Amino acid sequence: MNQGSQSYFSQLLRAMRKQYGLTQADLADRVGTTARHVSFLETGRSRPRPGMVGRIANAFNISSVEKNSLLASAGLPVEEVKFDRKESNSQFIEKSIKSILRDHEPFPGCVVDVYSRIKYVNTPFSAFFSNLIRDSAEESIDAFFADPEVKNCLVNWQEIADAFYQRRLFESIRTGDHDLKSLSDQTRRYIDRREKPSAELQSSDDMVLFPILKAFGYETEFFMTVLRFESVKQGALSELRVELLYPKDAHAEKQYTKIMREKLNHIQQSG
Repeated sequence: MNQGSQSYFSQLLRAMRKQYGLTQADLADRVGTTARHVSFLETGRSRPRPGMVGRIANAFNISSVEKNSLLASAGLPVEEVKFDRKESNSQFIEKSIKSILRDHEPFPGCVVDVYSRIKYVNTPFSAFFSNLIRDSAEESIDAFFADPEVKNCLVNWQEIADAFYQRRLFESIRTGDHDLKSLSDQTRRYIDRREKPSAELQSSDDMVLFPILKAFGYETEFFMTVLRFESVKQGALSELRVELLYPKDAHAEKQYTKIMREKLNHIQQSG
């Protein structure tokens, strides 16, 4: 199991448990284990086995499609199921994602689809990057590359922009989707090519980003983690990415606290 899959399963399990209003002991009783084991599953210290995932699915009384989503998030083989049009994991996923974003506060987090459409955000993301929240992927890309406010709040904007382009290009090649190819072309037209880009195409999973946020005279270094999942039936084009920013170290967290305090004061005064 790769680290990303384990991390997403852990966060998803914790979000589901909170959504159902259960303690770790409550869930442990339902699945026939200990609260300590549930804690290990939620922190990624214990690897989930198929049988345990099955008991968790039964405890939450979720559909077979939703169970497959849970298995996939743990990096485990999914079960062959008969397709039932009445079954939908959209509501299950939406509630879980919103819980993950809320739990991530006070740090910024968002969810984007494979086309770069921003689907969900938490309050800190909205406070700093509201200009990026648009109705279409094309508009979001235009805002990221053309809006001076976005450029000014990211010290290493050029680095992030090049990584954004690499991801668009990789996804268009991976899926062969025409719309993704158009978005990749749109992004390339914006890229400032004064510096020669990397000749090697990078998978989006291989890129570790360290955005540097600048506001109110402070600079804060972050690292970004990406949790991703996709529909068992629809594959890559259904993928959603939960993108979470964390302060790089204790000093960065202190700087971010100062920035967030100034930002909230600014919003209150503007309102």
